[in-house]
Amino acid sequence: MKRMFLIGLLLLLVVPTFAQQKTAYQKKVEAIENKYLQQVGIPLSEINRLRKDKDFGEAMLRGMFNQKLATYSKKHGSIQAYALITKIADEMKAAEKLKTPAELKKEKEEKQRQIIQQQKREEQEKLAKTKREQELQEKRLKEEQERETKRLEEKEARIRKEQESLRNTSDIAKIKARIKDNFLKWAQKGEFETTNEFKERLQNNGKEKIQEISSDIVVSILRELRFYINLGKYNADEEIYPITIGRSIPIYSYKTEEELHRILTANDDYRGYNDYTEDTISVESNLKIGKEEAIQLKEEIEDYTSYYNDQMSAKYIYYDTSKIFFSNDIKRWILKDAYLLPIDIKNVAKIGGENTPKFIIKSEYDLDIKEEYPLLSELQFSTSELELSEYFPEEYTFTLDNEKIKKGLREEYF
Repeated sequence: MKRMFLIGLLLLLVVPTFAQQKTAYQKKVEAIENKYLQQVGIPLSEINRLRKDKDFGEAMLRGMFNQKLATYSKKHGSIQAYALITKIADEMKAAEKLKTPAELKKEKEEKQRQIIQQQKREEQEKLAKTKREQELQEKRLKEEQERETKRLEEKEARIRKEQESLRNTSDIAKIKARIKDNFLKWAQKGEFETTNEFKERLQNNGKEKIQEISSDIVVSILRELRFYINLGKYNADEEIYPITIGRSIPIYSYKTEEELHRILTANDDYRGYNDYTEDTISVESNLKIGKEEAIQLKEEIEDYTSYYNDQMSAKYIYYDTSKIFFSNDIKRWILKDAYLLPIDIKNVAKIGGENTPKFIIKSEYDLDIKEEYPLLSELQFSTSELELSEYFPEEYTFTLDNEKIKKGLREEYF
């Protein structure tokens, strides 16, 4: 670093030698330059020739000196090269004594001018740097905003897609799709069935069959549902027990109507279909329940949910001598966003022997649901909505057969 500084110090002093009338100081500097330029191997004739070139002479001398100095350093070693540069600097320093007052003044003014120019350059560089940093910051901010906008758009699109999936694959959507699918299978003409027999079967048995199919499908779906129960903190003074009944619901990812149809019509929530995530749906209520019953209810639920991985089903699963289960009466089931949820809990005790067990309902708790939800028993189906109008001479609207569903679930229980 010091070497390069000294080289620059030497060669920058070449400029004054171009003046027509040289001062004693300028002559001395030129003599020092000539001596050492020759010492590194540049002929005096070449030096004089280049000094006459006011446009490129100085630059050429600088370049030649640097090359020759590098060669000198390789030949004599860096220590000798440094000693040479030091001698040049010392002689240049001694020559400054020859400067006239006019030269000192001019040099001072030149230094001041250079300082001012340097300050201007630094200020301009500072402003340019500040501008670049500001532009970079603005660019980064814009890119961050664009990324955030894209992230929000993707999130909103994902939420819309999930909501669409939840609507399209709800319990009610599955019930309707399976009713249609099963009825179409029944409505096919048999191999050994005449055309008249086929038409007569559709005309005489269509209504009864579609209602039978609907009830069987609801029974099969209720059997497979799994729920969780969360109890809040019991209020012993008011005998109120906060309770939440909920369930996990799949959010399927599908691309075609065929995939959607397979999801809707497959049994067991289409568990063979792996491309899905899960959401939850629940209802909350306050049970009006005495302290002793509350203690018993808590114990039953804790034992059950611990044993069955926090899941409960609408069908009996015997554990010990008593059990919690949900109603087989569709008047005690609601539809929240087209998904089925129970609104009462029964505590059942098993009595009798192992071969001839009997069951009694020890207690039953109705959830006081503050929001109004449609009951499963009120759900209406129509042949036009099910896209089965061609099999019925006129529009047929029906509800589920509660007694048949009760019987179907009761047979599952017992």
